Amino acid sequence: MTDENASFDRDAWRDQLSEEVPPDQDGLFSERRAKEILKMYDHLREHGELGNDHLASLASPDIVKCRTPETFWASVVKGTDTLRALPGVISPKPGTGDPWEYRPLAGEGRKMSANVSVCAMCCVAEPYGGYQLPAPCVRLLDGGDNVDPSAIDGEVAVELCEECTHVARRMARDDETSPLPECDADAVSWSSAEVWNGQRQVDRRTLRAQLDRREIADQIEIVKAHRDGDSDRFSPSKIDEAYVTLLSLRELGIIGHDNDDEE
Repeated sequence: MTDENASFDRDAWRDQLSEEVPPDQDGLFSERRAKEILKMYDHLREHGELGNDHLASLASPDIVKCRTPETFWASVVKGTDTLRALPGVISPKPGTGDPWEYRPLAGEGRKMSANVSVCAMCCVAEPYGGYQLPAPCVRLLDGGDNVDPSAIDGEVAVELCEECTHVARRMARDDETSPLPECDADAVSWSSAEVWNGQRQVDRRTLRAQLDRREIADQIEIVKAHRDGDSDRFSPSKIDEAYVTLLSLRELGIIGHDNDDEE
């Protein structure tokens, strides 16, 4: 598949994980479950070290058709060759309570050190919450115009302190405005990033090609459920992430306000 000296082939690993993960009873959600594992992998790569509970909490039960994040972890991740099989992942020894670790691959680029973590909005306080956003959203960040979204492997991690989490929540939910322009591009993280030196423009069709249609549909479903007062099954951070993702993609002109792609 890949080795430690090769660049990470996300599509190939998604396909392999889709074959490895236990399917749901209808056999329909293997690919979605594989993507949830890759989301955990992205988070581990960005932080360098995370515990079981933190990684398990990243799963979206409604998306992968599991009762709880813990159920997904126990049935799909724990004791299986899924997350622990991904390049650079060091799984803890059973029963030790030690964290999972990620060791960067040879030649792998990173925007920030895994040890540097501050609120992206105030750039002072320690993170409390945040989002995992599609790569094109990086262009809305303060200073994001100089970043090529196609050079980002996976998602962009935007971490916020507790106060800024609530500020961003009000902006997204009440004012219907993306908080990303208030966040510093130098205070967020992603893997395998390269900075543009030129001034070339990014075609919206190129950016749309990076997006997973079903993931966007899932975000639309979460926002709709929240507006309908039926979002108890989603965590507040997952709801925030859905709002910010959709608002940001609309502000970029990648999706329309009616949730359809613009031509």
